[in-house]
Amino acid sequence: MFGDATRTPIILETTQMLFGKTETSRTLNSIDAIARGAALQSAFLSPAFNTGVFKVEEFNHLPVEVIYGDIGSTDTKNAVMFPAKLSKIPNKKSITFNNKVGNMEVQLKYAEGAEILEGLPSIIAQYTVNEAKLKHAEKDKASHELAYEIENTLHQIPVLKEANIIEKWQEEEKIAIKKVAPPKPAETKPDKAKPEEKKDEAKPAEEAAKEAEKPAPETVQEYETKIRNKQTTSAINFSFSFFGLVPEDLKKGIEAEALMHLLDRKYLDLKESKNALETVCYKYRESLQNKMGPFLEEQAKAAVIAELTKTVDWLYGEGEESTFQEYTKRYTDFMKVLEPVKKRSIFHEEIPERFALFETCRKWTVSRLESPELSHLTEEQRKSVNDKLAIAVEFMGNVQAELAKIPKHQDCSTSVNEVDNKLRAMKAEIDPILATPVPKPAEEPKAEEKKDEAKPDEPMDGAAEAKPEDAKQ
Repeated sequence: MFGDATRTPIILETTQMLFGKTETSRTLNSIDAIARGAALQSAFLSPAFNTGVFKVEEFNHLPVEVIYGDIGSTDTKNAVMFPAKLSKIPNKKSITFNNKVGNMEVQLKYAEGAEILEGLPSIIAQYTVNEAKLKHAEKDKASHELAYEIENTLHQIPVLKEANIIEKWQEEEKIAIKKVAPPKPAETKPDKAKPEEKKDEAKPAEEAAKEAEKPAPETVQEYETKIRNKQTTSAINFSFSFFGLVPEDLKKGIEAEALMHLLDRKYLDLKESKNALETVCYKYRESLQNKMGPFLEEQAKAAVIAELTKTVDWLYGEGEESTFQEYTKRYTDFMKVLEPVKKRSIFHEEIPERFALFETCRKWTVSRLESPELSHLTEEQRKSVNDKLAIAVEFMGNVQAELAKIPKHQDCSTSVNEVDNKLRAMKAEIDPILATPVPKPAEEPKAEEKKDEAKPDEPMDGAAEAKPEDAKQ
């Protein structure tokens, strides 16, 4: 048994009685089973998925028959198209009529013995097939047939999918007979002979060339005749009438379904509102006596606990069959008092973490400013960092001072979100300054090369000084 409705005791008892069972199996998840089965069936039908091997036997439990005859004639015939047995779904079948061109009525209906719901019509649909015009009736050995294709769809709704006229005939066709081409004469290569022999052979060569220049005799193409079978298929238009519920009945059914959905929703809302009120009573009655107790003034706490206990007794007594409005009103009244208590409790639980995070950030910033790696920062940059850090220290100090003065059951003027925003803003302003790269050293100007100039009073390199003795000689 699966489906949310199977939780109802009367449904379980009725099912056991119908099938003669002492108990029903509910090992599957009642709510998810149908969705999982539908997803698995979709994977079976889709070529995009590879699924495990499962043996799925589909059964057509509603037999369908077709009734057909000429328009206006009372002489009709019938045939069961989809009997009640194991069969693949969707399933297609064809019915063929020789020498028919249409002008027929076809009716699909549930066969005798089909277990349909009481009040539903047994006739599914009525089709009127138009008369087709033959295009090849004058051809040799022409014949035609009318074919209907009927499908039992995936939702087990039988429909007439197609009506076709099939024409067959024979035609004579001339086919060219292929002949084998005559072999080409072999080319003779001139032999190296003596001049006297070449003169003798010149005359036969000239005669052969003249014969080659003569036009070849004309060849006549021959044909053979074969009989070809031809066939064409043409669709025939048809109209149909639906024998289901009339629009007025459909409208009434839709309205009834909408009303049932509304009643179900009201029942679920009632159940959810009662459960929500019960949860609030048990949860906050225990919390106010433990960790959430300091965040509500003692006199007010005692009154709220007493009211919560009173409401629990009311839920299991006079309020067990109360209304959605009453449950919702009591829940709203409690949350007006308890929601601020919950926020104060969360604030005092999270704010110490923010103080510790800020202190860690402050110490890290100070140590970075004193590190040799940031010795290149200018005095203006260091002053900017210290000023921003001082503003944040003052802000966090004010928050701590306020928390030390006020009792826990009183709200602080600063929220955790405001503290987070202040820390993020400080970090966004200080981090770019601390990430300032070391400036590159200034490049020294290149020294100009001095050119050596020879002085007139000094001798050139390698020149010998003249001695007085040499001059005398």
